[in-house]
Order: sequence, then structure tokens, then C-alpha cells
Amino acid sequence: MDYNDNEELLRCLFDSIFDVDKGYIFYRKKNEGPDYPQTERVFAYEFYRKWATNVEERNTEYIVNGEPAKEVSSFRNTQYQYPDLVLHHNQGDAIHQGIVCEIKRKKGLTTLNFEDDIKKLYHFACNKRCKYKFQFGVFILVGTKMDAIVDIILKTNNELLSFNKNNRKTNSIICVTYDGNVLEFCQLHELVSKSPEEMKAIIEEYRNNR
Repeated sequence: MDYNDNEELLRCLFDSIFDVDKGYIFYRKKNEGPDYPQTERVFAYEFYRKWATNVEERNTEYIVNGEPAKEVSSFRNTQYQYPDLVLHHNQGDAIHQGIVCEIKRKKGLTTLNFEDDIKKLYHFACNKRCKYKFQFGVFILVGTKMDAIVDIILKTNNELLSFNKNNRKTNSIICVTYDGNVLEFCQLHELVSKSPEEMKAIIEEYRNNR
């Protein structure tokens, strides 16, 4: 897997998400009962295992790490953020940073934690002042389809618009949904500032072309 092959980076990511069995997203208290959502970590740990295995099998120098400390400096103050999962060369190589991921499940998703995650992804993948050069920032929402992304964007549009204006490479932020059967994705910048009807049309076009 080449550092510059963005299509292959994303293909490996999508394949790994799709490899996660639905049982890591939902469970049943009884064989015939309703589906209950698993915790975020149940999905995240299995996804980490699948992704790390797929990366290794594709004979790449990348590795997958969970919650690594990434330095965020502001003037004289050095702080750290801990993205859920990252694909990178190693912790000490700030240039060869592939994908940074934040994971949420549908139950528990709020405008606040969505904005916080997107802001973090923008920082690592789009902010030219950030020393880490991630190719993509990916927001993964499990237990639902892309319509849930549209709904949450409609509640946070002003905040997302400011992120778009103040950062570069905004097409590097990708939203992914996976319900255990269907995986959908869309570039975030294509949805921001659009009307509900326009967003739904964009999602439908992605669905027809996948």
C-alpha cells in the first residue's frame, strides 16, 4: 500500500469496516428479541483488529494504533489529543500519516460530540499549522445509515461552515456509516451548506454509484 495511493488507503479502511460482523454493532437479549446497540468500544476493538490485519496482509509499512497521543501545540502550551484510531507510519513520523478516525454509534450521538470529533479531524487532516500530515480524517457512525449524518449536519451547519472556511483540504474529511449490512460514505464538504433536499440528492447519487 503506497503512501500516495489515497484510493487504496480508503479501500482498505472500507473493507475493514465492512468485515466487522453485525454482532459487534447490535445484540439480542433473546433469540427473537429486538436488536440492542453494542457499546462503541465493542465495535471499535473489532474494527481495530480487522483493520490492523488487513494492513499487515497488504504488505505495507503502515501500522494501526488505537488512541495514540498526538501533540497539539498552542503558543507555549503543549497539549495532546487522542484520536480513536490512526493509520500511520509510526508515532515519531509526522509526515507519513495516513488516516485519522473518530468513531461514534448512533445512540449517544449529539451535536456537541459530533462537532468535537469533526473539529479534531479537521485539525489533523486540514489544518496547515498541524505538524501531522494526515491524508484523510474519517468520521465513522455505526448502527445507522447516511441519513443520520444529514440530520446531525442540519443541526450543526454554522459550526461546520466555519471549519470549512478556516481550513484547507476540506475534501479530506469523509463521513462513513455502517449498520452491519450496508456501508455508505460521503465527503463532508459536499453536504455542508446544502439544503435538506440537496443533501438527500447527493446521498442518493452516492448510493446509485457504489
